[in-house]
Amino acid sequence: MPFSPLIGPFARFTLGLLLLAGVGLVPSSGFRTAQADSPAKSIKIVDHWDSAYLSGAQSGYFRTRVEERKTEKGSTYLSTLNMNLQLKRYGSVVTTRMDSMTEEDDQGHVLNVSLIQYLDQGEALTRARVEGNKLFVRAPGNDKEREMPFDTEAIGPHKADGLLREKKAKAGDKIRYKTFEPSLLMITGVEARVKGEEDVDIFVADKADPAKVERKTKKLLRVDMVPDPINLMGTALQLPTQTVWMDENYEAQHSRTEMPGMGTMHLFRTTKEVATKPGAAPELLPDLGTGSAIVLAKRVPDITSAKSIKWKLTIPEEANPTAAFSQDDRQAASKPENGSFFLTCKATRDPDQPSNAEVGGEFKDACYYLDSDDATVRGLANLAVGQETDPWKKAVRIEQFVNKKMKVSSEVGFATAAQVARSLTGDCRQHAMLAAAMCRAVGVPSRTALGLVYVDQTQSAILGFHMWLEVNIDGQWRGLDPIFGLKGLTAGHLKICDHSWKNTQTLAPLLPVLRVMGKLQAEIVEVD
Repeated sequence: MPFSPLIGPFARFTLGLLLLAGVGLVPSSGFRTAQADSPAKSIKIVDHWDSAYLSGAQSGYFRTRVEERKTEKGSTYLSTLNMNLQLKRYGSVVTTRMDSMTEEDDQGHVLNVSLIQYLDQGEALTRARVEGNKLFVRAPGNDKEREMPFDTEAIGPHKADGLLREKKAKAGDKIRYKTFEPSLLMITGVEARVKGEEDVDIFVADKADPAKVERKTKKLLRVDMVPDPINLMGTALQLPTQTVWMDENYEAQHSRTEMPGMGTMHLFRTTKEVATKPGAAPELLPDLGTGSAIVLAKRVPDITSAKSIKWKLTIPEEANPTAAFSQDDRQAASKPENGSFFLTCKATRDPDQPSNAEVGGEFKDACYYLDSDDATVRGLANLAVGQETDPWKKAVRIEQFVNKKMKVSSEVGFATAAQVARSLTGDCRQHAMLAAAMCRAVGVPSRTALGLVYVDQTQSAILGFHMWLEVNIDGQWRGLDPIFGLKGLTAGHLKICDHSWKNTQTLAPLLPVLRVMGKLQAEIVEVD
């Protein structure tokens, strides 16, 4: 039974890198699988371990298990993926973990899916079942199922991992298939492009001591796993290609993925003892926070007093680079030319004139991540607002409250607003999620915004990836940033996207930054 991480694990791993312990995988003791219709006898047919290295430093492991379950109705296959990675962000090393399980029939049709995301102070279990061309999703903390369309051509990981061997793939072959990605709750297409044999490094275990391996070179078949672009919030997003080297049995021994703005991830097939051995020097891991920042050639004398900034942004080889950034009454883009365009961003404080635009319930209602109905969230919101009745002043008071009460830390993972309300610790993500939920708790419509922010450091000025919130006042969206507490946004806030988090149990709303991460070039053209 061949196994290669392919597109599913890579997508989950990409989310893990973006969130830095926001989601994660652990060895699944007590992992909840879908219930079978009748008692089943399980036979383990695969138990693989892959040691992960990020830019040359040991980062953790992937574990894959497949069990055949024999019931009165025939055989099904349970594929379980565990991910356990150490990642470094702004000097802090955090463990990122997640579990996923897919059950499929002997034809590869997906039957049930479970995904456990381990948040900073708990876990989120998402279940999904397939009936014909419908997917029924049960979100964390919600017993009501949500119905979504499902492509019946999608196959499970057990079937997908056997395709190359089944077709006796050889150099020049291209094999296409569709699979379901639990961490995104969507179908992804993949094309396996089979290349020739290449000399590549592999791990060879010591037969007498499985905790020891020797690095050797072996000629293996190269296969490039190229994912189709995924449609995320109306934008096509291309996930990176993963290159896998397979032996004569089509079993993956080594894989490589270029992570945008983060470095290169290598996975080596190895023993449990080697894969789970702690990294010798976690401090050698690449810093994903500082490493993804965009260094600027010049500084803004005082970003808080700048009324507007004209930025020149370049995304090489991007046909429509302006689509990577939002355009609204605060920031506007020029027509692109050769991958470059000008983005003019204005600072905002008080709201402008009222608008007649209506705001939907998705920006007012409690949801899984912005759980504004939580008692602790409501309590903090009422404490922050006091007797104030003006919506904008309510939002500003909440921004100031979160700015003063929360402890800034990069050592915690992504969490729900309620979890943040109890810890009052985190970085820009936790600040924004809590403030947005508190605004909804006192009747102010809100959403989170994701983008870049100007930061003046000791050695240089940079644009770093950042999250803040927006509130709707009289039909107009206005930004607030609890990290800085400036009662508005500076001209150094460059917005990529926003999201209400309605019907969202995954971290897909954070993925649009991949469109610019590791690619964007920026320079300051003019400061007003």
